[in-house]
Amino acid sequence: METKKQLSNYEIFIKGQLKVNLPAILIIFSSLFGLTIYADLSFKISVIVGGLLSWIYWSFAIKKWIKWAIIENNIEKDRVYK
Repeated sequence: METKKQLSNYEIFIKGQLKVNLPAILIIFSSLFGLTIYADLSFKISVIVGGLLSWIYWSFAIKKWIKWAIIENNIEKDRVYK
């Protein structure tokens, strides 16, 4: 039986940033670029659409990250929600 090493707060934080926030930011900028250039929408509308799309992604990704931290890695809830 293999035991997992205990993750540091920094490792938990970085994993959350890379799996949740970085893709959300990329969604905002890619939709902003794509909608402004290719769909010929105004900048304001493109920002709103990008924000909404990234918010939807974020709401699902944060739940998945919390599940990863608490269930799969046995990290205390206090450390995750900190």
